[in-house]
Amino acid sequence: VTKTIVNMLFQGKLRQAVRWLTGRGKGGLLKPDDICSKTGLPVDKVLASKHPEPITPPESALTNYAKTPVFIDVNITGKVVEKVARRLSGAAGPGGVDSVSLQDWLLRYGAVSKKLRESVAQFACWIANSFPPWASICAYVAGRLIGLDKYPGVRPIGIGEALQRCVGKALLFVCGDEAAEACGAKQICGGLRSGIEGGIHAMSDLWNAYGEEDGWGILLA
Repeated sequence: VTKTIVNMLFQGKLRQAVRWLTGRGKGGLLKPDDICSKTGLPVDKVLASKHPEPITPPESALTNYAKTPVFIDVNITGKVVEKVARRLSGAAGPGGVDSVSLQDWLLRYGAVSKKLRESVAQFACWIANSFPPWASICAYVAGRLIGLDKYPGVRPIGIGEALQRCVGKALLFVCGDEAAEACGAKQICGGLRSGIEGGIHAMSDLWNAYGEEDGWGILLA
């Protein structure tokens, strides 16, 4: 027990260590050959059933807009990367680099870390300000699929690359306020303050108004 707690603390996983020590952690990790408590099938087959083969959407499924916003370039610097690197967390993606390792590389090696931060900043600007071909970013956006015990059932969790989380945090640091203002209450995931509470009230009003009507419902995505 002591060794496990010490390892978690050295990795910066204070919250996970406390939850593990107090027995509050739920949703334990399942192995591929474990049996799902809900369906009776192996976990790998349950995960596969939740992820159908991808398809290319037809042109008719895409909306045409007569007017689109002006595309404004985002400027991400090494200073921004340094700030967001201090708040990185999470496990490793398919590449095997977790947030603790990436944080060390970006912060603890002086001039070498500074060069790496500048390189990450340039990469983030390239991702944000251009349309990279899929072949150049398919590994960057790849995720590692795991299954957690849902009591009963299997909860699929995708773990992306730590670099992707770092770039995403850098983008939010630079333009998160503008995104929240542009999305407003239509997309509360844009970061609108008190947006969740407002969304709950809005959905409650819709349910009260249309809940008894035929042909009306709510799709939870």
